[in-house]
Amino acid sequence: MMKKNIDQIDASILICPECKQRSITLEPSAHCTNPNCKKTFPIWDEIPSLFDRKTDEITQHFPDRRMEGLTTQDIINNAIYNWSHIFSDCDRENFEKDIAFDYHIDAVEGTLPDSFFRLSTPSTGRILEIGTGTGVDGRKLAHYNPNFDYYGVDLGFAIYPCQRSSKKRSNQRYIRASALSLPFADASFDIVYSYGVFHHTPDPYKAFSEAIRVLKPGGHFCTYLYEKHENNALKRIPLTLIESLHVLTRRLSHKQLKLLCYLISPAVLLLLSYPAQILKKTPKLKLLGNKFPYHHGTTPKSILGDLMDRFGASINYRFSKEEFANLFRQNKIAQFKITKMNDRAGYVGFCSK
Repeated sequence: MMKKNIDQIDASILICPECKQRSITLEPSAHCTNPNCKKTFPIWDEIPSLFDRKTDEITQHFPDRRMEGLTTQDIINNAIYNWSHIFSDCDRENFEKDIAFDYHIDAVEGTLPDSFFRLSTPSTGRILEIGTGTGVDGRKLAHYNPNFDYYGVDLGFAIYPCQRSSKKRSNQRYIRASALSLPFADASFDIVYSYGVFHHTPDPYKAFSEAIRVLKPGGHFCTYLYEKHENNALKRIPLTLIESLHVLTRRLSHKQLKLLCYLISPAVLLLLSYPAQILKKTPKLKLLGNKFPYHHGTTPKSILGDLMDRFGASINYRFSKEEFANLFRQNKIAQFKITKMNDRAGYVGFCSK
């Protein structure tokens, strides 16, 4: 009989998000054994929620005009609600289809050294994915490394269908937690991976440092972040317009946001996607076509997720290549590489600690 998710979690690597002590027990309930803390944490559908919602101090340390009128609690609630609905719409029932289907990690892996995600040494270990999304990347990571324990962490409730659909695989575990306060002890993981998450947090610098903190010496770290398009006016100018509209659209409900994105998708296809597709058919103009926003679009559905990403996220930070590099330097990582994927915008950064 397959063990429950809660029973497969190694409590010895957990720390309390309140007192930061290695004092979490999951039996008979999730709570901190530190007598000066004693915080309890809910468990629902076999997943413990190990995070503290009282994070208003984040806005004091990392003020930004995009947060005006929004408390940190508003940001968290918006992220939980909108993104959980988006990801919960995805089909997670066909494991073989997921493994065969090219997804984020496949595009990222094409930029990395061989065996970056497929470790042969050590023979056993742990993998952490920060932000589980639809669960496809997590399935692939667990599949590539069957002798490793995969841990998926996400703030939203879409993590529950991820966990339910992975019950047939004994090496996947899930914990609901914040990227800004990971409930893990230092140096707990051999691989830490996060795709498109840190730039949606109130403090991407803190999220980045947390990922490095829980990485073992010699471990592999990889993340994807939005870019500023500092050298591409074709994308930078439309993004400036989107940011100005973002003040209003980030307050929409999930249903309102989805309707808005469906309504504007034909215009995006006509003005950006289809011209880009035409340009890419000519070898000499292919590079120019790839610089168009939504150059991959073919139908309204094909760009719906990207539109909801642009208009619906509570926060969208963007980084120049140099700013991305500074994230590594600030965390005392001297050897790292920042690159780009062939068919999409954004930067991939990776290192071995």
